Amino acid sequence: VSLSSRQLVAMDMVSSTMVTLVIWVMVLPFMAHGAEITEVDQFLTEYLERALVTRQEARSIVGSRKPWEEDVRLPRHIIPLHYDIYLHPDLETDLFSGHVTIQIEVTQPSQHLLLHTKDLNITRTELTTEDGHQVDILHAFEFGKNQFWVIQPVATLKSGKYFLLIKFTGSLTNGLDGFYKSVYTNNKGREVAIATSKFEPTSARKAFPCFDEPSFKPTFSVSLVRPTKGYIALSNMPVQKELPNTPAKGLTTVIFAKSVPMVTYLACFIVCDFEFEETFTSNHNTRFRVYATREQKHRVNYSLDVGANITDYFESYFGIPYPLPKQDMIAIPDFSSGAMEHWGLITYRETTLLYDQLESSSANQQRVATVVSHELAHQWFGNLVTLAWWDDLWLNEGFASYMEYKGVKHYHPDWEMDAQFLLLDLHPVMDLDSTLHSHPIIQKATHPEQIYELFDKISYQKGASVLRMLENFMGPEQFRNGVHLFLDQYKYKNAVTDDLWKALEGVSEEQLPIKQMMDTWTRQMGYPVLHVEDLHQGKLTIRQERYLNNGHKNKENVAKFSWDVPLTWITSETNKTSFQMFGQTEDKLRIAVPKTTSWVKFNVGQLGYYRVNYPAKAWNNFIDLLRTQHTIFSPMDRASLLNDAFALAESGHITYTVPLTMAEYLVHETHLVPIKTAFRKLSGIESYLENMDTIGLFKSYLENILEQMYTRVGWADQGTHVEKLTRSYVLKKACKNGHNQCNKQAGELLLKWIDNESFPIPANLRTTVYKYGMAAVGTEEIWGTMLHRFVAEKNADCKLRLIKGLASIQNEKVLQKFIKMATNGTIIRVQDFHYTMMAIHHNPIGSKIVWKFVRTNWKKVENLFSGKQRKCNRLVKSLVA
Repeated sequence: VSLSSRQLVAMDMVSSTMVTLVIWVMVLPFMAHGAEITEVDQFLTEYLERALVTRQEARSIVGSRKPWEEDVRLPRHIIPLHYDIYLHPDLETDLFSGHVTIQIEVTQPSQHLLLHTKDLNITRTELTTEDGHQVDILHAFEFGKNQFWVIQPVATLKSGKYFLLIKFTGSLTNGLDGFYKSVYTNNKGREVAIATSKFEPTSARKAFPCFDEPSFKPTFSVSLVRPTKGYIALSNMPVQKELPNTPAKGLTTVIFAKSVPMVTYLACFIVCDFEFEETFTSNHNTRFRVYATREQKHRVNYSLDVGANITDYFESYFGIPYPLPKQDMIAIPDFSSGAMEHWGLITYRETTLLYDQLESSSANQQRVATVVSHELAHQWFGNLVTLAWWDDLWLNEGFASYMEYKGVKHYHPDWEMDAQFLLLDLHPVMDLDSTLHSHPIIQKATHPEQIYELFDKISYQKGASVLRMLENFMGPEQFRNGVHLFLDQYKYKNAVTDDLWKALEGVSEEQLPIKQMMDTWTRQMGYPVLHVEDLHQGKLTIRQERYLNNGHKNKENVAKFSWDVPLTWITSETNKTSFQMFGQTEDKLRIAVPKTTSWVKFNVGQLGYYRVNYPAKAWNNFIDLLRTQHTIFSPMDRASLLNDAFALAESGHITYTVPLTMAEYLVHETHLVPIKTAFRKLSGIESYLENMDTIGLFKSYLENILEQMYTRVGWADQGTHVEKLTRSYVLKKACKNGHNQCNKQAGELLLKWIDNESFPIPANLRTTVYKYGMAAVGTEEIWGTMLHRFVAEKNADCKLRLIKGLASIQNEKVLQKFIKMATNGTIIRVQDFHYTMMAIHHNPIGSKIVWKFVRTNWKKVENLFSGKQRKCNRLVKSLVA
């Protein structure tokens, strides 16, 4: 037995695992009679030493793990060169079948092949050499823990090229990722099914077995089967040819052109009955289409025009032409993300692509423009040049998040996107990054669940914020030149963060040590607060420390970081920006200003990713300036002062008297950015005081500010884009704070709309009317009418506004009924479940109902999210925040 075991293993006729299993059967009697595991281990080792000659061989069988058990990463010596993919979705059975032939290159002898699979039923695996000879396969099996398909050939594979054929089947109803089914109801009331896909970061393996890691950039040839009548098929590349009545009568096989090199998560497969509008870009005459359901087609024109325009802008900015022959964008009824940058076929949730001039709000219009701009920026950052591994995710998302502002600013120069950056990206991420639970921009991740967690505010918003700061101190043109150099050097390849720094250093006229400086912002969590000492005889001394929102608590246990800080300032004597670098190794920085200077404002435009704490005299000076002549500062600098003051009070560096007194000037403020900056912080304080005796005093404080704002903005939907956003925000805040006239007006407008669905409520005011009108006058009957109109509504943006209204009724019984509706996946789409639960949670009587439901129905929540722990965790975090 020993000899035969040894020979079988040596000849690769059986695996060492099988031999071990046989031997374990031999020792089971020892276990049954109470032998310790160490005794069994010793017995096995001694036995195998006799059978396999050496202790090393013996230990390899007893104690080693297989390569597919050891590492969740794929080996580097097996490289996919090309995929030939065939997929046939059956929209009646909700199943799909397919096969993939992968041309691979083995660069060193290998005893096994590994690739990814998840939730697929693999029915056949074949391996052939480049010249067509069959390679015998000993085993092919799934190792589910690491989502691997393991192939063990009988003989060791030699270096060279091979073709791997795998046939498989799968389900279209296994969540909103991978290859899945989406359903919508057409104008005839009939449900229509489509097949679509969403792969980033690790779900391509749910559609076809593949090497599902971003460092592999093969080419793709795709064939999709569609119903011949009424359906079309879309993929990354244009259609090359169609084969009618193939593979059967009534079906058509659509064959697409071969792709450029790209990663698996960018592949996209869609079979649908959608229609499109079309244009061509000005620079290179690229065909540009936007697809939607027939019922939504009239809402695609805005995103079509924005998309083509911004594509031209990015081609000019990056100095690199868009590399594909076409660019499609498509609105998917069921979509788990806001959008996904599939190369040449960008997929969107309907609310982020469709805009109706009569029915959509200004906020929705801006959302569409920014998301379209973000995804188009990815066609260069992420698609043309791809991260080598997910720890550099910010290279994709941080850049796209910053570039989206440039794209929208080019199309809508009057929207003040530079200033809005503070509200939408900078301030939210600074709040998160000031906690001990933050993490660096660059963070290691290996397992798919860890990778999903990297798609957060740090990768997107902090990434964008530090790039904005970098561009400011490099200069816009040098920054652009460095970005061009980076993209040109690594097009169709992979890159890491240091590659970007090297490119930027290569164009820096001042020979700035970009890597050294930016490592302090990307490889450390958090950011600094700069403490400014009293101005004396034109001299100022500044020191830095890490800012934490809990201030000095347990300071001795907190990691100490320092940063290279690009310090900027303006003074009472000049609005010209001065600049000096505060090095990470410097204890203090001293600067000089004219002796006649009465104030110095640091971090001009809040372009730097840091806070500034001034001495008491300076804070009081700023309070007086804002009270008497606030326009002496730009809206961004006014917001900067407010944001820093509230944050520094939160951390205990200054008293709350400073920000609360400063915010009183808001009675004269007309700009969205400082108003929203202040009220975000004031709303946080209000929530802290909600159940305390002082809440009445605080509401009176807010009422004094809001009264004049409310009177000034009124209910007439007029003015510029930013003025409309400001009015909408002020009205919501006034109603929320209990402003009698505001809530009365909201209630009256709601009743008129309930009596007559055609009653005109401007789109920018509908959320306020639905939400606060329902809270003021809502009855079960009124709620039922709104629900009926919600079900009938086709515009996804309008449906979200109606959800806010339905969630605001002051009736616990009705809210419980609404929660049950939200969980059945029919009236409320699964993608909108989180939104609906949060809308109910923000109802004062709804928060306890939601929290109780989640705790007692956790399994149902998990099933709703198809077991996606990240989405479940996100809901809990939102509820307890």
